[in-house]
Amino acid sequence: MVKVKEFDVFLCYNSNDQREVEKISKQLKTRGINSWDKSEVPPGLLWQQELEGQIENIKAAAVFIGNNLLGPWDNNEIQPFLRQFVKRGCPVIPVLLANAPEKPKLPLFLEENIWVDFRDSQSNPLEALIWGIRGKKPLQLTLEDSEPEEFDVFLSHNSRDKDSVRIIANKLKKEGIITWLDESQFVGGDEWQAKLYKTLDETNLAFFFIGENGIGKWHHQEVGYLYNRYVSSGTKNPKIVPLLLPGSSIDNLPSELNYLKMLHSISLNSLDDDREISKLLQICLNVRSQSNSTQVIQTPPFQPKPKSEVGYEYNKLDTLLSQGNWKEADEETARCMLKITKREQKGWLDELSINNFPCQELYKIDQLWLKYSSHKFGFSVQKEIYHSLGGAGNAASNIDLEIWKLFGDKVGWRQGEKWLSYSELVFNLETANEGHLPGWGGEGSGGLLGGGRRIFIGGVSLDHHYLMQKLFKCNS
Repeated sequence: MVKVKEFDVFLCYNSNDQREVEKISKQLKTRGINSWDKSEVPPGLLWQQELEGQIENIKAAAVFIGNNLLGPWDNNEIQPFLRQFVKRGCPVIPVLLANAPEKPKLPLFLEENIWVDFRDSQSNPLEALIWGIRGKKPLQLTLEDSEPEEFDVFLSHNSRDKDSVRIIANKLKKEGIITWLDESQFVGGDEWQAKLYKTLDETNLAFFFIGENGIGKWHHQEVGYLYNRYVSSGTKNPKIVPLLLPGSSIDNLPSELNYLKMLHSISLNSLDDDREISKLLQICLNVRSQSNSTQVIQTPPFQPKPKSEVGYEYNKLDTLLSQGNWKEADEETARCMLKITKREQKGWLDELSINNFPCQELYKIDQLWLKYSSHKFGFSVQKEIYHSLGGAGNAASNIDLEIWKLFGDKVGWRQGEKWLSYSELVFNLETANEGHLPGWGGEGSGGLLGGGRRIFIGGVSLDHHYLMQKLFKCNS
């Protein structure tokens, strides 16, 4: 029997970059990594058929970006294969070649992935690429990370602004400041999401960069996690400093991040102005000094087994959410709220009970949902989605049916023109829409608002509208 050749990584690149990619491929081979590209296809055969026969056995893909206007993903024949890797949960690693442009353009499905940068030879890009392919940090990188996981400042940024942020990181590093920048700490294939939240739990200072490229998805989630979990709750007080890159404005923030406007921000008129960098250096040194003086009195990260001010304990909700039992947790959320409003017998919330519900209790329930869903589920997530669509806490008589329909579509409570029943909701973190839970209840039994005499306007229950109003009032 002929043994089928095994491959570790699929190399995807523009044909104009073939020479550079071949050099990297040879270097990978000396490290025991077999790569697949079109050169593996015998003359006379179609490479698409050959790749299709191999793709299930290849565990990673490396997408190379050079100085060509068209990336490899622009090839309609390549796109389905790359999406196969994404669908299977395999690492797809963007790799910037030495001649890549300053601001490379990536497709949406790769934009948030951690890249490897061969433009910066000092970052040891080959070792980083091997780390991404194998999912295990090479010894050489491990030895280079001689300092512990401690750092002075977390640099939160849109990946499209990485070149500007790297300049600032290098200037701070020369002054002895340890920065946390995802290109050196994370590589595709790493369990990066879990490590990201662990890192944020240890953050005392975060620079939140605002550039002309706007706010990225994880960029947004990083600052939201720090602010909602620690700053607004008073559990911990990490310092968040909005930094405006040249050409940007604090007014460019999305509405859900307006709370950052209340914080002291710094405008960087030029990345070459050392006077601007000295301001950042002083902030880092001040926070480091404060951190060292309080280091003996360490408090653990947010680990609530909370008890409400009205005497209700959320231990069961905490446990169900921590175990990923989303449906049971949703039902327990309803029980908590019914207990607090003394409406267990009624089994649903009306306008009066919603209006009188304590904001502090809504906040505590919301924090648990945010924590265990990595900010995908929660009342505050639903409110921000509704607000982003143009909704506001208006009186019931002013309900905007079109915005409510858009909201239902966005969170997955509607399919076509039909509002789903509670039994049709999706209790799965991976497949549910953002903001899908907690489920307020649809038509039929179950859910927070799933019973009683209901008043409907255009298919929308006013009880749902009253709860959304309450969320706005509690945040005012």
